[in-house]
This record gives sequence, C-alpha cells and structure tokens, in this order.
Amino acid sequence: MVKRFVNRERELSWMEDQHSNDAAFLVLYGRRRVGKTELIKEFMRSKDHVYFLATKKTERDNLKDLQKQMGEYLQKDIFTDIDFEGWEDLFKEFIRKVNKEIVITIDEFPYLID
Repeated sequence: MVKRFVNRERELSWMEDQHSNDAAFLVLYGRRRVGKTELIKEFMRSKDHVYFLATKKTERDNLKDLQKQMGEYLQKDIFTDIDFEGWEDLFKEFIRKVNKEIVITIDEFPYLID
C-alpha cells in the first residue's frame, strides 16, 4: 500500500514561507490524530533536520535522548558524552557545531513541561 500525502498544501506552504526567514520558531497545535506529525515529517523531508519525539520520561532523560539524536546527526559520538546543564546549553552547543541551517522538531512538546 502506497501512502499519499494530500490536502495539506496550504499548511506546507505556510511552513515553507516561515522557513524562508532567517530564523523562526513555529508552533503547531490541534486536536489529536489530525496529522500534525505527518505534516511535520513531510515538511522536513527535503531539509537537514533533527526530529525528536518527547516522551513522559524525566526532563533529564528527554534531554539525553535529544542529545543522542543530535549526536547522530552530527555523526559525533563525543557529543553524547557531554554533560549539559540544561536545554539552553544543549541547543547552543549543537547550533555552534552544525553551523548551517537546520530544522529542529520537538514533537509532543507538552511532555517536556509536565
């Protein structure tokens, strides 16, 4: 069975417009099971990106999981060995090492603030 992505051109166009700016922070919200995650994945398909699905783990565990994904993107295991104090330190170091345009997605963000 081939999955097709349909009827989301307006949302994808809006996301592309926002992406063409120097820097942007986008928040997508809506009812459950309406396709937000698939929309995000379709948007990221042709872009350098890190996709992170937050869970109901502790904040520290979520931080470490995102750090691991960032390390995989960088293809540097050493990145996962750094002991970051918090989210801000993690993002600052990652952006410093990437040094190019990248899309970072945190799906299920509310789990990080529970």
